[in-house]
Amino acid sequence: METSTLPQERERPASEIKVAWDIYQSAKSKHGLDFGKICYEWREKFKSRAGRTSKGEGIIPILEQFKIPVSTAYHWIIKYEKSIGLRPWTPDQEKRKNRSEPLNTFDEVKSLAIEIVNAGYLALRADRDRGHLWAAKEWAVGVIAEQK
Repeated sequence: METSTLPQERERPASEIKVAWDIYQSAKSKHGLDFGKICYEWREKFKSRAGRTSKGEGIIPILEQFKIPVSTAYHWIIKYEKSIGLRPWTPDQEKRKNRSEPLNTFDEVKSLAIEIVNAGYLALRADRDRGHLWAAKEWAVGVIAEQK
């Protein structure tokens, strides 16, 4: 591993970032958030040491040493921050058109799920045994109601 150009105290973050990058490269879709988490954690540790990082003291020199695209690292850092709730999702960031606002509470999700079950029950009522449908509907509504 190429850590000789970094000061001694930066060898551990460099090796962790390099390992996370190699894992990400081997199976990109599975390990992007893991890579983002490692980069995020080290970026935060560097910030906390000096209050704020100065040029050349953060994770960017490590990324550059291993030829890791800085934009890719920050893409995954931002995704990781969103996954843990540090960055809120906003509709203007959404690439899919006609995306609705997320439901505010779990009760709203449960209510919508029960509506879906009831609509399915009504749609299938003519073609299926009503006793079986009713039992399945009651089970589904009970499962939904027990959640959270």
